[in-house]
Amino acid sequence: MESQVKSSQDLGQKTEDVISSFGEAWRNKNWFRVLTTLLSLFLTLCSPPSINTLLTGFNLATLPTWYNWVWGIGCVLLFVGSIVVASAKKVTERFVGTNAIKGLLPFERTDAETFAKLGRSTPLRECLTVLTGNSFRFGILNGESGCGKTSFLRAGVLPRLNARSDFRAVYVEFTNRNPVETIREALATELKPTEVLPPSADLSLLFQAAAGTGKPLILLFDQFEQVFFQSRHSVATDPFFQALANWYGQRMQHGHRILLCWRRDYYYQSTDLLKRMGGSIGFQELFSLEKFTPQQATDVFKVIAEETNLQFDQKFVETMIEEELADTETQEGSASMKVSPVAVQIMAWLVAGQQTTDTRGFDRAAFRELGGVEGLMERFLRRVLEGRGPKGQTDMKVLLTLTNRDTGARAGLLPIGAIQEKDETLSAEDIAESLDFLGSPQARLVIAETTGCKLAHERLIPALLKIAGSVLGPQERANQLLNRRVSAWVENSKDSRFLLGLGEWLSIRKHRPTIVWGNQSQEATKRELLKQSAQRWQVRLGFLTALLVIVLAGYGWLQTDNGQLWQLENTLNQLKESGSDESKVWTIRTIADIGQPHQALADIEVIHDPHKIAECLIVIANEFIYLKDTVQTRKALIKALMIEYKEDITLSAIANAFAKIRDKDGINQTLRAASSLSNDNDFLTGKDKILSAIAKAFADVNDKEGIIQTLRATTGMGDFDKMQTLPAIAEAFVQIHNKEGINQTLRVANTLPDEYQADILIAVAAAFAKLNDYGLEVHRFKNEWNSSGSVETD
Repeated sequence: MESQVKSSQDLGQKTEDVISSFGEAWRNKNWFRVLTTLLSLFLTLCSPPSINTLLTGFNLATLPTWYNWVWGIGCVLLFVGSIVVASAKKVTERFVGTNAIKGLLPFERTDAETFAKLGRSTPLRECLTVLTGNSFRFGILNGESGCGKTSFLRAGVLPRLNARSDFRAVYVEFTNRNPVETIREALATELKPTEVLPPSADLSLLFQAAAGTGKPLILLFDQFEQVFFQSRHSVATDPFFQALANWYGQRMQHGHRILLCWRRDYYYQSTDLLKRMGGSIGFQELFSLEKFTPQQATDVFKVIAEETNLQFDQKFVETMIEEELADTETQEGSASMKVSPVAVQIMAWLVAGQQTTDTRGFDRAAFRELGGVEGLMERFLRRVLEGRGPKGQTDMKVLLTLTNRDTGARAGLLPIGAIQEKDETLSAEDIAESLDFLGSPQARLVIAETTGCKLAHERLIPALLKIAGSVLGPQERANQLLNRRVSAWVENSKDSRFLLGLGEWLSIRKHRPTIVWGNQSQEATKRELLKQSAQRWQVRLGFLTALLVIVLAGYGWLQTDNGQLWQLENTLNQLKESGSDESKVWTIRTIADIGQPHQALADIEVIHDPHKIAECLIVIANEFIYLKDTVQTRKALIKALMIEYKEDITLSAIANAFAKIRDKDGINQTLRAASSLSNDNDFLTGKDKILSAIAKAFADVNDKEGIIQTLRATTGMGDFDKMQTLPAIAEAFVQIHNKEGINQTLRVANTLPDEYQADILIAVAAAFAKLNDYGLEVHRFKNEWNSSGSVETD
């Protein structure tokens, strides 16, 4: 079942494509495509077997015998008509490429008379004046890609120099071949010397051998940037540049001259070349060939119209140039309108190549019929890409990667790697080959620069996107979808039920730059449908967005301290009745940890276990210490001291906390709490550790009397626990630099049995040593102890 549905969908899509193609051919008056489409349909759908099958399926009468004759005659007529139209089309296109219209091909020396009328008379006169001057020897002509440099040399400079009696000009076009061989071949072809030219790389010798005793040579080196592209050496080490420098370094004994022609975007390389040659050129030897001004472009269109008998509406052409063809360029802070000669030739080529006289002219009616500049560009692109066969699809993909379809503008300069990232179906080799073609004189759809390639002109983009349907199916389907929905919407009195669905609206919005709007009325209807659909979905999406914002804002608030506190309070309220003390402790400690110790202190009553209450109170007290709130710190610690069950960790932490806020009274209260503990279970309560911590706390606040009180509190403790406590008390006296306190500690140690005194004596001796006092009392006690024979001393 699924396969049948898919088959039906494919059939429907193919039928839709055929009808769309037929309609486009009919609108563009492409009669060849109309006839071939009708012939294909007549051969398949109207064939006798197809009609018989249809009649049999509906139990109708059989096909009459005369139908076979009608079908056959119809096929023959359509076939012959297609051949006639195709032949007429070819005859029409032969007109293109002659006289003033060259398309993308350069003008030749045989076109000198026509070229003189095409707006280059002033730069040509200036260039010839300098080239033939007595002081000229070497110069550079530069200009942007497509400004007509090659035509300027071939049809302008070359024939006029050769018409003089004092010079002979030779045109040399550099390619990927060896430059010296290219020069030698051009000299042999142009001058036809009686002897074979020497194989030497010495340019002076080569020029003189070619010229013989004749006129001095003026060599026109076109596309000189190719020498840099093909060279495997730097300017300093390349043999050809060395030969050029040697020629330039010799005195001008034969009068030979060179003019280099260079693309402006590679002109920066001339600095290294001139440095290598050891010379420089003045402003007179540097020629810049600029694009046409709007007035020059208008005059060129007029000449083309006169030369080819095309209709010409000057006012329309002036408006069309300013609004469609001209680009605004800024030079030295001033903006001006410029028109590329290539754009002029493309337009003239396409207009002159039309099949009917109604569409062959530079006037408003003809341009409206052709679809404006976009229509002309579309025809030009089709001719260029269809001539490439299967490679045209790769060219199309490369051109599309150089286009920003979202903004309808060029994507900027992209190297091969960036192009491959944008379309992973293209290999680096295919991209390189395609760019070579697209940037060649046969196409000139791409401009290559040092950092990458870019689309030659933004006016190509609408036409490029329009004809990309065969490669980019979604764009074409978006156009068809919009056309269908507009029809349904209008037929149902523009009912809101027939507005675009969200997916449809997003699809058309995504491919908006490729939408074919049609005439003014169709465009207005389409834009109205898109506007109303956008408003409906914008309202709905706005509501959903607002809801999402509220949800995200609530979630974000829950991550703040106040939000977390609110969550923890709710958790604590839920735990009050049935929760365990462990869960309550975790909640209260978390409340304190997030900087809310006041709330944690207020909630402490929900815990029942005294030990866990004391644990939480110490955490809360430390948080208050961090907040430098001594009042609340003391309050939490006093509350912890009032708890009946205490252990070494609890009281030690309390003493330490009181020391941090330098509360001597608090430490004393901790000492009294520790003293109240029974001496019978010292091993359970860890009284030795508590007193050690209290002694350290008194030392931290520099309270000698407190340490002495702690020493007295050891009275009644077990000998082992006392042995564990006395070293810490001695260390506390060291901390406050009190020798008398250490002596008191030593006297208490004297009351212990011999087996516990060794460790204490070591600790007391270390304490005296820290105060630079070896302790006479220790020595006296040690000697008396040794005389009794209890311990063998070192």
